[in-house]
Amino acid sequence: VAILVTVGLTKYSMLHFYDKLWVLVILTIISAPFVKASNAVLDSLCLYAFPQKGEFPKVRMWGSVGFGCFALLAGFVVDAVGSVDIVIVVFAISAICAAIFWAVIIPYIPTLRQDASGSVGEYFQNLRIFAGVLNWTVLRVIVVLALCGAALGVIGAYEFILLKQLGAPTMLMGL
Repeated sequence: VAILVTVGLTKYSMLHFYDKLWVLVILTIISAPFVKASNAVLDSLCLYAFPQKGEFPKVRMWGSVGFGCFALLAGFVVDAVGSVDIVIVVFAISAICAAIFWAVIIPYIPTLRQDASGSVGEYFQNLRIFAGVLNWTVLRVIVVLALCGAALGVIGAYEFILLKQLGAPTMLMGL
């Protein structure tokens, strides 16, 4: 939930700094790893919520089809509105709505264990286990992966700018 809220707020704040390149780059560096993490977390939660794990690929496939359809639809909406800002606003609102949805629905999914159900001792024991696997090599890998995620976010953000310069139709922007 916190990841989705962070994504929504950082993406929405980009609208207010569209004329300041360095602020946009910093916001993209902050939001890109969270976007990638939210995709993985949501997939994991959905997979964990399915009692029959074999059904998840079918649902995931339809999620990918839906993503492609909405990406194409977003291009038509940008053409109709005349500004890519609408995509950023809808994305930010969608992230916040997904956070609210997950915060409300998690108690009603019996196959998901709530983080708050463990004791404080269990929490600190898990932290000790996590700290035991962290070493200099693992931290370097985490930092490199975070930088790669941020770089992908920067590239993705400026694909929209290059799209117009290359003369491609806006309706293809998400594909």
